[in-house]
Amino acid sequence: MNKNFSLLALTQFFSILNDNLIKNAIVTIAIFLNASNISFPAIAGGLFVLPYILFSSISGEISDKYNKATLIKLLKITEFFTFSIALLSIYFQSHILMFLSVFLLGIQTTMISPIRLSIIPKIVSLKHLTTANGIIDGSGFIGVLCGTLMGTYICKYPNYFLYISIITIVSFSISLISSLLLKSPDTFYDIKINKNIYRSTIEHCKEIIKFKLEKECYILSYFWLICSLMITIFPNIVKYNLHLSNQYFTMFLFIFTIGMGIGSFVSNVFPIKKTSTIIILSKIMLVVLSLSVLFENIIIISFSLFFVAFFSSIYSVRTYTYIQTHVEEHHIGRIFSAINIYNAIFMILGSCSLLIANMIHIPYYVFICLLAFL
Repeated sequence: MNKNFSLLALTQFFSILNDNLIKNAIVTIAIFLNASNISFPAIAGGLFVLPYILFSSISGEISDKYNKATLIKLLKITEFFTFSIALLSIYFQSHILMFLSVFLLGIQTTMISPIRLSIIPKIVSLKHLTTANGIIDGSGFIGVLCGTLMGTYICKYPNYFLYISIITIVSFSISLISSLLLKSPDTFYDIKINKNIYRSTIEHCKEIIKFKLEKECYILSYFWLICSLMITIFPNIVKYNLHLSNQYFTMFLFIFTIGMGIGSFVSNVFPIKKTSTIIILSKIMLVVLSLSVLFENIIIISFSLFFVAFFSSIYSVRTYTYIQTHVEEHHIGRIFSAINIYNAIFMILGSCSLLIANMIHIPYYVFICLLAFL
């Protein structure tokens, strides 16, 4: 891999670490401030996902129109204001500022997502593309894990604001410096930025059909649905099914994230080449996971959870590579922005389905098993 790719990976890792550190710290502190306010995590999660639906179309157009390295630099500079508001919200313990900072973090992630995915083919050779996607995805999952654990546990200490500020400033500085050194070929396309969000969103979603990527869109949306639901379901499984402490949820989160990371890193060398076969393996492991929850077997839960993540990350990385190599260069950003919209819709529908399942008392192991048949 070349210098530019290393800089991109470094920028992304510390950006994701910071995002998850701040987001989880805000949610944890808000719960500590008002333990009865169980709606805060749900509202914060909704505010983080909402920008994917509102601004994905614009982010795709900007990504395809301008030089991607320049866009990453600009986004990293504006990120300073987002983190400043987030730190202020933690210091003053203001719920309004907390909600605002989570929403701004969602916008930041929405804007950079199609840029990150469309810059990789420009700075990496075709033969290394799957490996590059695997490294970016794998390091991203490790960043999510590190940020989530730090954001949750640092808040237990009296000087949590000082610790959060130091980590945020250091990681932001590293990602900013690496982004400023990043370069990509100067290509500019005459693409009109559509200010009508609704019309632009519809047009982008139609491009999925135009490039015959319905299957790939479903695969990636299904992947993010599994990720979001596993993180949502497992705290309740640990508490109500297994009757264990929250430390076990941390263990399961660690296993799931490590499975994602390893699967991403080995996606290019995994012996099974057909994506459809790997999806079937992932679904089989979901069934095994549901049975292990039913029989409350922690060892098999850990095993199956790891392989659900492992197989899921392999087929997602390979799907990213397929799209990057089968879509015209000046359309890649808009395609991924459209997929992000579908991802957000899948995650929202998944959360709504889980709420309905809870209302009609469908057991968690049944819900997980149903995921395997989607």
